[in-house]
Amino acid sequence: MDQVTGFSATSVVATPSVKEVGKHSRRREWGSIIRRRRKDGRPGNWYVRYTDGAGRERWECAGASRSLAVSLLASRRLAIATESVLGVKPVEPVSLADFLKVYEPTLGNRHGPATVASEVPRLRVAAKFLGGKPLSEVGPGDVADFLAHVRDARGASVPTLNRYAAALSTCFKAALERGYMRDNPARAVKRPSEPARAVPFLTREDLARIVAAIPEGPVSAAVGLLAETGARRGEILALRWADVSLARREILVRRSKNGRPRAIPATPGALAILGRLSAARGPARVGGEDPVLPGLKPDTLSAGFRRAADRLKFDGLRLHDLRHHVGAHLAASGASPAAIASVLGHKTLSMSLRYSRALPAGTERCVMDALAERWGEAPSGEPERRAAEGA
Repeated sequence: MDQVTGFSATSVVATPSVKEVGKHSRRREWGSIIRRRRKDGRPGNWYVRYTDGAGRERWECAGASRSLAVSLLASRRLAIATESVLGVKPVEPVSLADFLKVYEPTLGNRHGPATVASEVPRLRVAAKFLGGKPLSEVGPGDVADFLAHVRDARGASVPTLNRYAAALSTCFKAALERGYMRDNPARAVKRPSEPARAVPFLTREDLARIVAAIPEGPVSAAVGLLAETGARRGEILALRWADVSLARREILVRRSKNGRPRAIPATPGALAILGRLSAARGPARVGGEDPVLPGLKPDTLSAGFRRAADRLKFDGLRLHDLRHHVGAHLAASGASPAAIASVLGHKTLSMSLRYSRALPAGTERCVMDALAERWGEAPSGEPERRAAEGA
């Protein structure tokens, strides 16, 4: 690092050798400022060496200016003294706009491209609203005011407001870990309850009509895979041929929303789609790292599905509802919440329990009749039916 500013996080570096320190060391009461020599013998950057509040020796680069090193050492001494005497750890005055310069490049390490593409604009809207206000001074009231602004100025729905709040909370958590905030004000703001949405229970005929209404190509193939696997949009778009095993009838999701990889058993319908895509596949990359659906963008996929659903009068049906459709059919097939969570990649069983409410009429009776048969008893209504036949 060339210089120390109010925002730039100084980094701990390896301890210079005695030769490097030499006569360039400047001793202070509890630390030192040191100028390190370059390999060619020329003077290099200045470093500060001090002992932190936990008794650990620290080295930090202050840049090419000696005055910056003196200033940095003094600020570290004041911060440690304040924390020791008052029990309060000082934070640097960093605005959300400045922090996003550091935070945005790290989003791709935890989220897929689609999530990054949606979260970044939301955070930039928040940064513009908060202006130059330091993160350490942002409180729950500021977060509530921002969400009210988004609701009034942009006409955002309750689910959209909750997405804004979630993005801010995750960002503030990262700022808290880096020492730019003392707490996470977004967690203190109560989020409104989202209206319950009916889980769609589409038939195979419904899905066939929707897929047939989409021109043959990557979009129709992706819609078919989503309807057969229950995977998320980003998971299907991120598939590589190395993740597909037609022999084992399995699809590997390397990075799921819950942070854990999972394998999805492929249905005959999914295998047929993958077989057609494999036959039309271009030159394979080494290791099978070429995408299964090359060039297909998230918005293109969603728009293509929405046009087909609207044309067929499936009002309000979203691409993500195909995932719920698979969950509902799994529940109707007798799958346990744990099995549904394993297939769909849910982090908690509570997310899988919602599909039990979408069972078709008569499912409960079928389940109890199956239980009665397992116990060696006649299913409900069977004695009456036999008596009527005997009469």
